[in-house]
Amino acid sequence: MRATQTQGYLIIGVGLGLLAGILWAPRAGKATREELRRGADKRLDVLTTKTEKIRARAGHWLGRIKEYFGRNQARHRGGLRE
Repeated sequence: MRATQTQGYLIIGVGLGLLAGILWAPRAGKATREELRRGADKRLDVLTTKTEKIRARAGHWLGRIKEYFGRNQARHRGGLRE
């Protein structure tokens, strides 16, 4: 197949897809965009909440790790000097 023939088929396919989408769309464009926006906002809220929880847990564990290494570092320094 030549490139121009392939491009022609692509354009026809895209056009038929757009036509089918317009004819069988369950809602008007504005309603669909609003629904998509609400869904995106909801997912963003969930993602933000989960991110905050992960950040809090990471901070907790980082504090515990620093505390652990701080104690052990003091022990090892004291042991090496003796």
